[in-house]
Amino acid sequence: MATATIDLSRRVDLIAQAWRRLRPDKTYSNLTVEQFVEGAKASADVRAVLKELDGHTKATHKRRKLVDASTEALIRRVVHAVQGDEEDGENSEIYAAMGFVPRSQRARRARRRVKDVVKKPAAASAPTPAPTPAPSPEKAS
Repeated sequence: MATATIDLSRRVDLIAQAWRRLRPDKTYSNLTVEQFVEGAKASADVRAVLKELDGHTKATHKRRKLVDASTEALIRRVVHAVQGDEEDGENSEIYAAMGFVPRSQRARRARRRVKDVVKKPAAASAPTPAPTPAPSPEKAS
């Protein structure tokens, strides 16, 4: 039996069922079947807690998405207010301290000059086939 493919709680159930069905009165490793199941109960309890916490975690992630969206909107409101403020604006110290690059410090892109060069037609990638000769009018059938 491949133990990696079967969940631990399923393995405990499988062993206990086989034990109860085939050797209910026998002890193995000084344990009865009931003692074995009771000893494995702690593992099942912890797994149940983890499953419950996983549900809470997924719900919390969904809630975080919702509140993060409203926080992003709040951030945009404040940043736009700083940008539009008469005293501060986009070149202010507070704008830079908020993690933005002031407009006066932004790198300006150089314009590309277009040269007045006559463009040559692109060379044909495939050679043009030679024209086929026209049929001669000597024989008309």
